[in-house]
Amino acid sequence: MKPIRYSIVPKQTAAHLFEVTVTVAGPDPAGQHFMLPVWIPGSYMMREFARNIVTLRPFSEAGRNVRVEKTDKHTWQAAPVKGALTLRYEVYAWHMSVRAAHLDDTTGFFNGTSVFLSPLVTKTCRAWSISRSRRAPRIATGAWPRHCRKRAARSATASANIAHRTTTS
Repeated sequence: MKPIRYSIVPKQTAAHLFEVTVTVAGPDPAGQHFMLPVWIPGSYMMREFARNIVTLRPFSEAGRNVRVEKTDKHTWQAAPVKGALTLRYEVYAWHMSVRAAHLDDTTGFFNGTSVFLSPLVTKTCRAWSISRSRRAPRIATGAWPRHCRKRAARSATASANIAHRTTTS
């Protein structure tokens, strides 16, 4: 299995923007689909998390821009690429519910379902890192799914991005 790596960084706290990066090491050769759910377990109301994606920039391992098309209100498809595919996007986070994401000058939190575009057809555990600068707020999120913790801890490629590790710059 090839890894999927996530990174989330508070980009502009006053504008309530997280910058999220997802890299898929082995994207679908026909063009990788990504989606955000429209609901989360325990809250079956339609949430429409995708409306909070402000910008979306896909690029190849070589750094070339990749065409992406929104196929419905919560799914995107990137054009086929050779090698890894990375999406860098901004998420507007001004929702005080634990079901979504919030970011301001003092606090930041998110629920992964509301910020992490999920590659479809890929069966692997995800690894993410949380970065913050000395001036940025503290960031908090939920724990990894139990079935992924051991796999991530054993994986040399995921060990640099074990869940909940914060770094300062």
